[in-house]
Amino acid sequence: ILLSEGDLEIRPLFYSSWLFITPRDYKLDGLSNTISGERTIDVELIRNQPLILQEESTNIRKEINELLSLSQNSEFNKRMQVANSLLAIENVQDGLGCAIVADTFRVYLDEKKVNIYRLAADTRALTCLAYLKGRKITPQETEVMKAFCSILALKNEKPE
Repeated sequence: ILLSEGDLEIRPLFYSSWLFITPRDYKLDGLSNTISGERTIDVELIRNQPLILQEESTNIRKEINELLSLSQNSEFNKRMQVANSLLAIENVQDGLGCAIVADTFRVYLDEKKVNIYRLAADTRALTCLAYLKGRKITPQETEVMKAFCSILALKNEKPE
């Protein structure tokens, strides 16, 4: 079933930062910095890496394109294109290239198979809840969203 944006209600939940992930044996430690115990890397330094990118039609790809064109140079090395972030992660874990994903996808990463770098950029990824127009959100779903947003609020990651 194909849906259009007009079929969906979209509710922003929170902003998260961007991660750059590489296969475990593909280290960029010489290019990265450690800030507060976390490895970070500049967007400019990932342009030449073999990128696995989400399809052009996805919202996350639009945000990644914007992120990659923050500087004067909008060229980057695209290794392959996949349907979504989960497939990008799977391909990185299989050693086929590197990917940019929102921090919210960290739960899907096998940290034994990947290196994780936080992108040193002023932009953040917006995570939204999308559901069919006219669908009622159940009280249980509402409670889960409230709890989730409360946890994020404690981390100061609320939407603007």
